[in-house]
Amino acid sequence: LRNYKIIALIGMWNLASEPKHLESASIEALTALTEKLPAGADVVPRFCLAKKALRLGKAKPTTVLESFIKDSGGDVTSASAYAAAAILAMDANMPKLHQQYREKLLATDSPDPDLWPVVTFLRDQNHRFRLFKANNYLPPSRARRVVRSALRSNVTDLNSSAEKSQLVKMDFKTLTGGKLSLPEATDDKLTLLIFVEPPTEPTADFPAEIKGSVTENTKGKKIETLGVMQHALQLADQDASKSIKVITAFLSDDTERVQALMKKNQWLNQAVMVPDGLANPMVQKLGIISADRVPNVFLLLPDGTVAWSLSGIVHPQHRSEGIGELMGTITRAMKANIEPRAMAQSLNTLKQGKFREAVQQFSGPLPVDPPAQDPWATPQLHGRALAYMGLKDWSNALSDIDAAILTHERIYNRRKPCSCHRVAKLLNTKASILEKLGRSDDAKKTQQRAAAATHTHTVGKTPSRYEVFHDQLDVIKPKQGK
Repeated sequence: LRNYKIIALIGMWNLASEPKHLESASIEALTALTEKLPAGADVVPRFCLAKKALRLGKAKPTTVLESFIKDSGGDVTSASAYAAAAILAMDANMPKLHQQYREKLLATDSPDPDLWPVVTFLRDQNHRFRLFKANNYLPPSRARRVVRSALRSNVTDLNSSAEKSQLVKMDFKTLTGGKLSLPEATDDKLTLLIFVEPPTEPTADFPAEIKGSVTENTKGKKIETLGVMQHALQLADQDASKSIKVITAFLSDDTERVQALMKKNQWLNQAVMVPDGLANPMVQKLGIISADRVPNVFLLLPDGTVAWSLSGIVHPQHRSEGIGELMGTITRAMKANIEPRAMAQSLNTLKQGKFREAVQQFSGPLPVDPPAQDPWATPQLHGRALAYMGLKDWSNALSDIDAAILTHERIYNRRKPCSCHRVAKLLNTKASILEKLGRSDDAKKTQQRAAAATHTHTVGKTPSRYEVFHDQLDVIKPKQGK
């Protein structure tokens, strides 16, 4: 009860900016610490006293937070203490300290449901993007374009997926009254799990962000904008290897309404309902918010762990730039997170010598026929060429390795012949294929061109993820199969 009172007083201080409320909370906190408390019950009073110390500014924030952690348990600090420390670091405007305690919290495996809101807040890339930044309005300008680029990268979130690697264990109701359970329902495929919420009006349809829209410009030309659901279904439909699955999870128990919406929008994928809707405990654990405007999207690996997710929170600049920019950003993010995982599966199949299966997997998740502008297209074609080599299908292997070289040159050298080391390695592979086709003279000319390589395409010291994948392919020498 005293902890609740402390929290209430801190809330009153935040709302009214009256120091007397913080003083009252501090008195309650000191009183609480004079008693013998159950494990973890001291976090709230110590949190209050740390807030007061940060406000007074007599001690460095680093010292205040170190003392807070030490007093809260030291080496056996609880997850709730790390959560409190991460929030205190925000109060102190200390990004490095915030990141330090945030990582410690996310590294713990705390089953405490009370911490779920904090954990999902800290995991959400939209919140991370805005923390420790001023809320400036940027008019159309170069600076605004820079922010737009940063927002696109933030939504894609390629470099922090490890933080989201939680296993989704959840039961849904099917439209026929049965049960669908994750992770089993992935069927060993990459799965786009999309949470949507029916509109509040009984006869209303989904907004454009979910189902898309068709509008007319000032010249009367119709412009079609695809929604998130349409883009997801399109990605799955384009996947030649059929390794992508889409599940629509409705935050509703109204079977008839769900069936009507699926039929009206002609969604032919698997549809399920979340028992109790937004009141389902897993909704809070996964950080799902009301999805009647923008869906919550999760990309699950075949084992059911989260590879990438996006809540329905939308940055103000995205809203101001229109639905086209928002949908384009979300679509690129889905595609950018599907591709490397699908490619990793294809690589593993190739290593196992399952060449026919590898050909099929390297044909997805997206079309790779030139002129492809996707940076993954070159390694995708490279991998498929190696799979054809394993099958002794030299003609198709030659066609794919030529396409890989052409695609690389389109992306990196404005369609002109490129003398980089990556093309040189692809040319050496081409030479070995030409030898198998009995074209020794062409093979020698190809090797001579490869020997003239002069440079490498790099940005900074770190190789791109595409180059790393090429390097993994380079060490594979397929034993020829049937």
